[in-house]
Amino acid sequence: MTSNSPLTPAEVAAADIDQAALGNLGVKAAAVDFAAETNCRFEIQALNPLKKYNLKFFGSHKFSTSDATSYSVYTDNTYTTLVASGLLNVQTPGSPNLHNRDTTLTLSNLSPQTANILYVQFTGATGGFGYLNSMAITDVVPEPTCGAAVCGLAGLVAAHRRRRPGAR
Repeated sequence: MTSNSPLTPAEVAAADIDQAALGNLGVKAAAVDFAAETNCRFEIQALNPLKKYNLKFFGSHKFSTSDATSYSVYTDNTYTTLVASGLLNVQTPGSPNLHNRDTTLTLSNLSPQTANILYVQFTGATGGFGYLNSMAITDVVPEPTCGAAVCGLAGLVAAHRRRRPGAR
């Protein structure tokens, strides 16, 4: 559930978030706007099947029926086989007038699934609306690895050089 009315400059300026703590997700115009839904589902398409991805979520809302939002990633569009999930408090438990200002949730090292897609769902942790104010997706840079054939070849070259004293 979102509004089609654009935010006023005053509404954006009044956004009470910790921009430094949120980093790239701390853009006020994005953070003050939100999507709210029960079992909201969407796809992130055209991903590289050779890479892994991190999804970083920011959710914030006051006076919600659920203190937390559950964010989940599934293997396919049936949303039945869970790959990763986590909870993020969108308001302070016991103090619903205090919205989340600076905390995010990251689901890490996700591989694209069927047709190179990540299937994402969010909902209120105890039912009802879940909230998504902003999200970032980054690919994981793999650590350099040495394949067995390459490492073996490098070892043979090193051994060969050691046996030939004076060789350059």
